[in-house]
Amino acid sequence: MKTFRVGDTVTVTDREEAYYSGYAGNPVCFLERGEAGVIGAVKVPKVFRTPGGDYFCCIDFVKNGREWRAGVDYGKIKLVNRAS
Repeated sequence: MKTFRVGDTVTVTDREEAYYSGYAGNPVCFLERGEAGVIGAVKVPKVFRTPGGDYFCCIDFVKNGREWRAGVDYGKIKLVNRAS
């Protein structure tokens, strides 16, 4: 598992759908490769066993003037800037 910290600026290697995207009247929203986000939570345990390990990070990002959050496996995250 890679080491990331809350506050690190990151991007994703694969497109990741945001929480509540397309749900209850929300527009569909994805964090795209190359778009920056900030890690809001690390080592979040998965509820279901899925590929990519037992934990993921939450990445907060702004798109179309709205704040969103996506859960992303560690292997799909690239560091852009380390938090101080």
